[in-house]
Formats: sequence, C-alpha cells, structure tokens
Amino acid sequence: MPFTPTHRVTASVEAHTDFAIGTIAVGGDYTYRSTQEFTAENDTPQAIRDLTAWRGLINLHALWSSNDARWELLLWGKNITNLHYAVYAQSAEVYIANGAEFFDPSKYLYEIQPGPFRSFGVTLRTKF
Repeated sequence: MPFTPTHRVTASVEAHTDFAIGTIAVGGDYTYRSTQEFTAENDTPQAIRDLTAWRGLINLHALWSSNDARWELLLWGKNITNLHYAVYAQSAEVYIANGAEFFDPSKYLYEIQPGPFRSFGVTLRTKF
C-alpha cells in the first residue's frame, strides 16, 4: 500500500518530579520505521525507498510547570541525531527526461521532500 511503511515502532518515556517551585518532566521518544512505497504499483526504486526509513529518529524534551499551572517552560530537541530521510518522493521523469532516458528503467529522476532536520527550541507559555 503506498505511503504506508510495513513496520513502525515508537517508544516513549517520561519522568515527573515535584519541587517547591513546580513540576519538572523530562522525556523523549525513539521511532523506527521501515521503508515505504510511493506508488500503487510498488515500483519505487530501492535507492529512493531506502531514503524513507527512519532508523533512530529521537526527540527529547524537558518541561517545567509552576505550582499554579500558570507558567510553563519547555526545552525541546527534535530529530537530535539529525537523521536525513524522505517524507515524500515523486517521479519527475515525465517532465524532463528525453525519450531514451524515459524508457530506460535503470535511470530515474525523483523530486524528494526531506524530513525536518535537527532543531532545538524553547517555548514559554502562560495562562491569563
């Protein structure tokens, strides 16, 4: 089935601790996903399918919440291992290949949308 990996596993963990000034929660998740097809014919080249696997996508976070739950400070990191993977790939041969290239199955040209690269951030929230 297109756009559906055969296997996907996500493991998450989070620990909470209360302090006099609020609660701290620290956690993360790990995701493994097998390759996926982009066509109903299952004819996506293996080199392109290999780019769709997530082998070690790790996200981490640390959250502080005030005792009255009015303030929250979140420190986060997404894709901290900087895994490079494809979210979507589309054949582009029909647009730019010449006749000989178009009918040669050993040649292919794909436009690939990469997944988000490593990022870190801070989020501050308040309730009025």
